[in-house]
Amino acid sequence: MGERQRIEVIARVRPWFGEEEVVEVASETTVRLGAREFEFDAAFGSEATQQDIYDKVRPLVRHVLEGGNATVLAYGQTGSGKTHTMVGLMPLAVDELFAEAGADWHATCSYLEVYNDVVRDLFAEHAELTVQADAHECVRWSRSTPAGRTSVARVPVRTAQDARD
Repeated sequence: MGERQRIEVIARVRPWFGEEEVVEVASETTVRLGAREFEFDAAFGSEATQQDIYDKVRPLVRHVLEGGNATVLAYGQTGSGKTHTMVGLMPLAVDELFAEAGADWHATCSYLEVYNDVVRDLFAEHAELTVQADAHECVRWSRSTPAGRTSVARVPVRTAQDARD
């Protein structure tokens, strides 16, 4: 991750199902679809394990332990394996965070979904969110509730098991 903030894009190719056009990993950073090639910071084939993917995003855990913030975002069409990837990465990250941080450490977690241009807070009853940028270009998420507007739900987490629950 280094001294400055950056975004990395990692491709993970899911297993092939029937009549689909075959996507293949051509190198550690290239995915091929037919005659076209696409470059990424890293590319993983369908044989990659959750641990393989986690090892690539592991520096984000170190960054959080050093006081920073981090986000892992899964993007793709329906059925492309986003949930499979995130469900595999989250427990590995949580286990490492709490193993490294010790008993006095605590965190808050948010869990958002973006689907058909609608952002939803998966921890909240009134889940649909609006996005606004303030005068400093800082993005804020909020949602309407019967009591008025409130921010994204942040669930306190004190142990790895709390995060799983």
